[in-house]
Amino acid sequence: MLSEIQQKAVETTEGPLLIFAGAGSGKTRVITNRITYLIKNKNVPPQNILAVTFTNKAANEMKERVGKMLNDNELSKKLTISTFHSLCLKILKIEHAKIDYPNNFVLYTPYEEIELMKKIMEENKVSKDRFSPRQIFYIIAKMKNNPDLIKNRDFFMLNPVKITAKKLFHPFLESMKAAGAMDFDDLLINTLKLFIKFQNSLLIVLLAQI
Repeated sequence: MLSEIQQKAVETTEGPLLIFAGAGSGKTRVITNRITYLIKNKNVPPQNILAVTFTNKAANEMKERVGKMLNDNELSKKLTISTFHSLCLKILKIEHAKIDYPNNFVLYTPYEEIELMKKIMEENKVSKDRFSPRQIFYIIAKMKNNPDLIKNRDFFMLNPVKITAKKLFHPFLESMKAAGAMDFDDLLINTLKLFIKFQNSLLIVLLAQI
């Protein structure tokens, strides 16, 4: 049974809806009931519904719950319920050309990125004895996720490791691009760039293909 507030969250379908809820408050129950309500009561085609969560376990659990509530597992398979990273991967596989990547781009693990960093450090004559490739890599990852840091003088002031990371920032990104490689952060960053550039028209086309 849903509480009165939860039921309101399920049945409010006009306009945007933002709900704040803590752990164990029934978020998944509300979302799965909402999806079922949209299909049963609002006649929304399941292929037009997108639900995004943080883990594969949560995504699979939501699909399973909706299938049971609809009493139709085949219908629930038409829903797009995935993690943020999985969704971004699907989008970028479709629209890879718009960000100048091949359709067979690869995902690098942190280990592969650190190995690439070692090569870049060698090419730029940066000592691996003085500077840790792993530390340089994680500072670059931090800058990549927060581009404002690159222009923040206080972030680099009198810190040789950060100054070196800034020096290697563009060579590292260029080498990743040349290898046709992204990491998990890039999946989110590049998808965001894609939607900022092409806005809502792209979303409509993409969701029809996913």
